Amino acid sequence: MITNYPTASPLQKLQLQKSSVYTCTVGAGAAGQVYNNVSNNGSASAITGASVGKSTVGGGGGGQFQGGSDLNGHDGGSGGGGGWNGSSTASVGGAGTAGQGSAGGGANNPAAYVVPGGGGKGAVGGGVTASVSGHGGAGAQNNIDGANHYYAGGGGGGGQGAGKTSGNGGIGGGGGGSHYNTGPSGTGGGSAKNSGVNGTTTTSTGGSVQAGGHGGANTGGGGGGDGQTVNLPGNGGSGIVIVRLPTSQYASTSGGSVTTSGTETIITFTSSGTFTTAS
Repeated sequence: MITNYPTASPLQKLQLQKSSVYTCTVGAGAAGQVYNNVSNNGSASAITGASVGKSTVGGGGGGQFQGGSDLNGHDGGSGGGGGWNGSSTASVGGAGTAGQGSAGGGANNPAAYVVPGGGGKGAVGGGVTASVSGHGGAGAQNNIDGANHYYAGGGGGGGQGAGKTSGNGGIGGGGGGSHYNTGPSGTGGGSAKNSGVNGTTTTSTGGSVQAGGHGGANTGGGGGGDGQTVNLPGNGGSGIVIVRLPTSQYASTSGGSVTTSGTETIITFTSSGTFTTAS
């Protein structure tokens, strides 16, 4: 998550040029992968045009459950949480990108069938106890559009078996961790444009059930882990681009929704589009 609202100095503000078209690209969240495949990272969101080139880094994929070579979380805007490989091997959360997000949680003394949570914009992903998977790191609140939502909450870690508890998604759209067999799954993170989806408790062994909760759409929230060797974790939430500028500098938009607040225009892109500045 990148923002310069509301405290940007003149040097931090986007230097928009007159009579120019700017492209706003909304990145897709990562698709969840079954445990024995390498996890995916999310895609970047960006705003580009005359004198402007700002881009996020997509969120890092989580370490896999019994993940072998993909045990550790991936680096990203926020880092993915570490995995568990069926032994006492420690896992490391992926690093976050400075100014964009926090690291994923790791497990120095991993317990069986629990995994750490993913990092959020506002906080590192949670670690594990002997019976509880890590919660997703908290996202960060921003009021650029007047709604004061949280964005970029981390996904909760999944769990498996009786006596284990899956992690909750971080506030700001993080998906809840799933649970295999008997036990509570995690809840999705709220206070977001779209809340993260709750994880599912399942006994399915079909390998195609998306049991981890998806990250909230247009929040950049992480998907919840599956915590098992069957089924799938949640997908990451897609990104969002919000531009706020003086109405006197605004001309038109394609693909975004437009509102006003006093003397300013707010353009929200939940899918990719463009806007044009006034002459």
